[in-house]
Amino acid sequence: SSPPPSEHQSLPVWQLAHIPSATQSIAGAGSHSVVAMPVIGHCRSIIECFTLPIGRCLGMCPCDHCSSCEDLPEMTALGPRESALFILGMCSRIVGGMGYIDEEYWGKFDPPLNAEGWEVMEQVCETSGSHSAIQAAMYGNKMFPNVYVVAFRGTATLKGLLQDASLYLPYKGSPIRQATFEAQMFYQHCHDKYGGSHVAKFFVTGHSLGGYIAEVVASKKNVDGAAFNNPGPWQSKFYLLKNNAGSYRPNFEVHLTRDDPLAVIFPKPENSTHIAYPFWHEGNNHRFLDPYVQDQSDYRDLHPNRLPQPGPGVDQFAEIRAMYSESESEGDDFDSDEPLC
Repeated sequence: SSPPPSEHQSLPVWQLAHIPSATQSIAGAGSHSVVAMPVIGHCRSIIECFTLPIGRCLGMCPCDHCSSCEDLPEMTALGPRESALFILGMCSRIVGGMGYIDEEYWGKFDPPLNAEGWEVMEQVCETSGSHSAIQAAMYGNKMFPNVYVVAFRGTATLKGLLQDASLYLPYKGSPIRQATFEAQMFYQHCHDKYGGSHVAKFFVTGHSLGGYIAEVVASKKNVDGAAFNNPGPWQSKFYLLKNNAGSYRPNFEVHLTRDDPLAVIFPKPENSTHIAYPFWHEGNNHRFLDPYVQDQSDYRDLHPNRLPQPGPGVDQFAEIRAMYSESESEGDDFDSDEPLC
């Protein structure tokens, strides 16, 4: 039986993963699903119902670009799968700082936060006046030596809105391609700096736009992870839209809230545009995904990270760009694979 609530309160959120929750998704036949919520959820269900056969057929294609990721294993470097998803969901939230969305603070400096023993070890911060196209952080925890989580923030500035607007046409030079290119450079920088040991393990994660970016990085750098309430980057050449995903299919999970109000603008069909078949959850709030992505106030020991914070107008990617030769970074991506079908 589960411990009483008083005992729960003393545990980090990610250590509560073993406790059963009525809001966790229920695996359905052939896909991950829960009971649909009203209006938006019903519309999404209808679209996915009619497009699922096509998506499954494409998923059976032997082409690497068309295959789908396997779920995270039951035991990961972050502990049991449920614990890993709690940690990845938390990092996808706290990388955005306090997550101000009101007009007064929109686009302001809001660096990644530390919480529950997970501390920022590397970061790039984005504001409306910075040179960075993304905000990202690499997290480490003394309880998990040689395990690192690279998290990407969602939309919080005008740059993010422009990236959202270019999701449907991620061509060379577009805002979203610039963002995913910088994300790959940041991940590569972290991997080269901390991944010298063969036992080092990396994960990527993100929420909303950050989840889209995490999927791109996972599929181009072959790194495990999870994404939450995000549009998908994959497209077949049979579709009118352009593919922005790579050819790798690591252990990666996508979790979506059924009645997410922002999902109406996500590329469709959602069962086929991600690198993994989605898990569907109850809910109608884009910012949260119960039980994995919660409000910052729900996390213990939430506090500013201890890294030096960049001044206004500083190009934090200047040093990272200089680490890679022109041949490695030619174009928008380190690998220029195109979908075969």
